[in-house]
Amino acid sequence: MREPNIVTSLHDGDYNVTYDVFAYRPLTAVELRAAVHEFQAQPKVMQRKLPLRNKTIQIVTTIGASGSP
Repeated sequence: MREPNIVTSLHDGDYNVTYDVFAYRPLTAVELRAAVHEFQAQPKVMQRKLPLRNKTIQIVTTIGASGSP
């Protein structure tokens, strides 16, 4: 199976963080926020003492793959 190659970005101005979400199709705003929320909910991310700042974070998702919503 090929890698997801369509990037949809979300910028958090409070922390100057950009989330680049790679998917198989362009994401809606709801899907984009859900993918970022799932990333942030991972235990290793939530255990950080300081919030991420001035970064670009790449998230790979299977949204849009055949058989996925």
